Amino acid sequence: MPSVTRRVRPLADRRAVESRVLNATTGLLDGGASYTELSVGAIADASGIARSTFYVHFADKTALLTRLVAEAVGDLFAITGEWFGDDDDDGPAVLAKVLRRFVAGARARRQILAAVIETMAYDAEVEALWVSQVDVLAEHIHSRIAAAKEAGYVAQDVDVDLLTSIAAWTVERNVVRQVLAGDPRTDPEFADALARALWLMIFGDAPTPA
Repeated sequence: MPSVTRRVRPLADRRAVESRVLNATTGLLDGGASYTELSVGAIADASGIARSTFYVHFADKTALLTRLVAEAVGDLFAITGEWFGDDDDDGPAVLAKVLRRFVAGARARRQILAAVIETMAYDAEVEALWVSQVDVLAEHIHSRIAAAKEAGYVAQDVDVDLLTSIAAWTVERNVVRQVLAGDPRTDPEFADALARALWLMIFGDAPTPA
């Protein structure tokens, strides 16, 4: 009796197919498709593969979105480490430059962000994934606030954990709103205003160290 052992695709072939699916999905989103309403069949057709082949590579649309976030958004929140991870007393100007880059990066990934915000409303796995991304920002903020508090640049009665959470989600909520609903022409001014608000939130009532 002939062998019916399933042929295993070479790793390079798997990556090529997955790349086609990721690129096709991004293209559909850029074209105005809603991720919630986007069917696996439509994604497969745009990728030039069979629907069954999609499921060989991705368990479902949540798994696909997870990959999209990892590849398109994974490095976005790391940008903030350029200020929040630096303990130099450089004032709000450097923070503004970093946030301008952050907003520009979010704008370039607008459709992926829209898919995440849309999907996390009903998918706990996607929500947890997004929270883990914001946690990267929170880690940078926590490090900066803790170091500044120790140096006397942040009021000593400040709860570092609480202020970190407020600051991180202030950035996330406002940047998402700006990118999804705001005028792109106002992005630089928005980033500057957000930087000033964050600076005052963190350092505004601290005494000047002796």
